[in-house]
Amino acid sequence: MHSPDYIKLITEAASHLKIEASSFSENWAIKLSKSGINKFIIGYTFPLNDSACYKIARNKNLCSEILSHNYIPNIPHHLIFSPTILKKRNTKKGNFEILQKFIAENGFPLLIKKNNSSGGDGVFFITGEPELEDIISAIYHTDSTLCLSPYRDNIREYRNIVLNGKCLITYEKVRQFISGDGKKTILQLLSDYKRDKLQGVSKGDSFVDNSLIKRLNEVPEQNKKVFLQWKHNASEGTKYEIVNNEELQRLSVKAADAINANFVSVDIAHTNKFGFEIMEVNASVVLHQFASISIDNYSKALEIYKLALQSLFSD
Repeated sequence: MHSPDYIKLITEAASHLKIEASSFSENWAIKLSKSGINKFIIGYTFPLNDSACYKIARNKNLCSEILSHNYIPNIPHHLIFSPTILKKRNTKKGNFEILQKFIAENGFPLLIKKNNSSGGDGVFFITGEPELEDIISAIYHTDSTLCLSPYRDNIREYRNIVLNGKCLITYEKVRQFISGDGKKTILQLLSDYKRDKLQGVSKGDSFVDNSLIKRLNEVPEQNKKVFLQWKHNASEGTKYEIVNNEELQRLSVKAADAINANFVSVDIAHTNKFGFEIMEVNASVVLHQFASISIDNYSKALEIYKLALQSLFSD
């Protein structure tokens, strides 16, 4: 079921363009009708990309390889097959050497991702070998593949919305953080930051990430930022700040073009060591959380959806 805020944005955008909007299956599908032509939005996916583009965007390893083939910097996603798949292919070698090599080259922490995950789901922050084995085993119960990805520390993450070869907006996902003073522990700093969450913090509440829970007695240096979550998802308390950066815009358009995408969001990370790198390309464009921050953000999100709907009926 879709968020009412998302439905409101789409129906309002459609109304501005005199497009009739009807919802089905508890708002999972939206039928758009104008001048005898019908189009469907399924989930958060507009029918502006072909099926191949959609499948590439959903496949983290495939998307990474295509971007690399086009010399577009991206965070690697190395594909690992489950033992069941390896047996079906009569492969004699397993994944032991691949895992060893990856750890030797990248070390811990590292990320394990379900190959077709989205929205931050199915992404795991791994700090050691026992945890690595445990997560891989758990994923193999439901998925035939997974991806190994190097962890980028102290990243800044940007989302870029691309429509028909043009980047319409770029905004930074800003995680919540506390600042060290060289005296107080992380637990004490968290208490100062949000006293009403202190009880939850000690129990591992989602107010902070589990990896931070293990560091509650650590004393951060003066002015050192300690992020409450390693993910940049809105559900984890991330805020949005609009930025104007031509390099980000060019890179996001190149990434969209590489997979023949017409309407996508492109997530880009920046670190001092690696510069700008594509994290992922999303064929589903979700803007209602961004829109909820302010009236100005709502207007920007509405305009983007109006442009997307116009493109749907432009033929």
